[in-house]
Amino acid sequence: MTNSSAASLSLETLRPEIWASLAAAASDRAAPFRTPVLATVAPDGAPRARVVVLRKAAPDAARLEIHTDNRSAKFSALTHEPRAELTFWDPARQWQIRAAGRVEILTEGADADLAWAAVPDASRRNYGDSAAPGTRLRTLNPHAFPATPPDADPDARAAFALLRLHVSHIDWLHLAPGGHRRAQLHWSDDGVPGEAYWVAP
Repeated sequence: MTNSSAASLSLETLRPEIWASLAAAASDRAAPFRTPVLATVAPDGAPRARVVVLRKAAPDAARLEIHTDNRSAKFSALTHEPRAELTFWDPARQWQIRAAGRVEILTEGADADLAWAAVPDASRRNYGDSAAPGTRLRTLNPHAFPATPPDADPDARAAFALLRLHVSHIDWLHLAPGGHRRAQLHWSDDGVPGEAYWVAP
């Protein structure tokens, strides 16, 4: 969608357009919405933000999914405080989307198993490392710490976690030369669309 056509979006058409863009990004590595920033609150109360990969978008349930290592700082933060926000930016359309809600952590069960089954071998190697993400290395050469081949480490699956953001609120901002536009859209706890209204940009 171009900036000119974005100007014609109504509150009724904006909600499905946002979700269509997110769903497309989950399967397109080149899409700008593919790599949002996840913001969380650490156990010590400090803010934390990092780039993650969007793995799935479920418009009918208002859910977004990403993956993580359950030994990571983000996993610890979300265990402490499940509220989080994903921020997406599309430079071509000049769109910013901030999706906020509560994160459900899944380490076991059918959904987590299906998500793990879809993880390519190259990515599975990251979960097979003997050291947790962020661990200080006793070397000056980062390449001296190779990831463990996934088939050689049965604990790789045990380190995997599916993070499912149940979206309660989206803040949409369009930066345009002719005037910025901003809207806020809401969902209930069970994913039912709620209020939607324009706000000052």
